[in-house]
This record gives sequence, C-alpha cells and structure tokens, in this order.
Amino acid sequence: REVEQAFKRAKDYLLAWRDNPACVQINRLLLSNASAAVKERALALKGFLRPPNFATFADPYTYREVAGQPRLYDGCHVSWRGKVANLVLGDSSAAFDLLVGYESERQLEGTVPVVLEFAADLQDGIGLEVLGRVVADGSVLRLVGVSLHRLVP
Repeated sequence: REVEQAFKRAKDYLLAWRDNPACVQINRLLLSNASAAVKERALALKGFLRPPNFATFADPYTYREVAGQPRLYDGCHVSWRGKVANLVLGDSSAAFDLLVGYESERQLEGTVPVVLEFAADLQDGIGLEVLGRVVADGSVLRLVGVSLHRLVP
C-alpha cells in the first residue's frame, strides 16, 4: 500500500511539473525494500525528470536537508549560494568547492564539490548562486552545475 501511495504521489508531482518532490518520492521507492519490478518502474519514472533553470526552479531543498540524507535527494536540483574555493578551470569545464552559506562570510553551512560541464568565467573567492543536480555517491554529496548567478558583493 505504501508503494502504491509513493507511486501515486510521484506521478501527481510529475503531472504538476514539480520534479523535485517527484524525484524524492522515486528515490524513496528505490531505497526501500520494494521488489525489483517496482524499482524498475520507479527508474522509468525518473527518466521523465527535466533540469530546471532559474526562472522555472521550484521546490528548493536546503543544504541541511540534502546533507542529512544525500541518497534521498539524488537527482534533485538545488539552488545554493556560497563562495568559490579550490577552482580548477578547463577549456570546456570547471570544478570547484562551493562554501555553502558563506557568500556574506558570516556562516559556513558546508562545503560541496561542484562540477560544471560548460565553460565559465570564475575565480576563487567570488560569490555565486549555483543551480545544480545533486549526485550522491553513498553518503558523499556533490553537485553537477546546471546554471550560475554571480552575486554582487
């Protein structure tokens, strides 16, 4: 019964264009003790999720929520502000650590590795808002960047 309810919630969220909550419901199914057939159906639903942009992004999750249960939020999108550290630039990519919550240099919530699969004009120490997809490798959390906003100090 709980599996049926989770599927129904996931489908309802997808039909309402609310991909983040749908993704969480799908991950609940994938992390449960449901049968292999149920998990295959859940994976098929995950294929309908689409990356947002800053104009369409809804249903945000905080760093604290995601860091507490990274696997539950795997594949969801987040928009976090922070400062760039340990920047490595490539011709068509970039990687850095985002010091989440430290854009105003008051409180550091955590550090998250970010990979950008596109070129970006960045430098260490600048403030950014990163829209990215959560990738959970076990309990390790990282982001694959979708879009960036540079913050004005």
